[in-house]
Amino acid sequence: IKQRMPSIVISLHEDFDGKGVYVYCSQDIKEKLESILPKLNVKLVKSAYGDRASNGVISDTEDPYHGTLEEQLSKMNISYCTIETPTKWPYEKRANIHRRIVEALLSGA
Repeated sequence: IKQRMPSIVISLHEDFDGKGVYVYCSQDIKEKLESILPKLNVKLVKSAYGDRASNGVISDTEDPYHGTLEEQLSKMNISYCTIETPTKWPYEKRANIHRRIVEALLSGA
């Protein structure tokens, strides 16, 4: 990442205990994601691990968690988005949600 210095890093995750979709993101793409996620017509979480979500988006934490990829990206001023879907949902549904969010982020929709 340091060599390439991308404009955004998108990380796809699953939450074993998750009950809905949520994303952690940098402040600069928060509004964009808040408009994308409700269009998915899936359950969005209101909070995850003590962090409040707005339309499934979490970016109000003071600093990304210590030792995380998000912390390092923040230090390098690189936009980031970590998409979380519930592990218990069918694979096809999770993959489709990830794909739709990534496409919307990259297309500027």
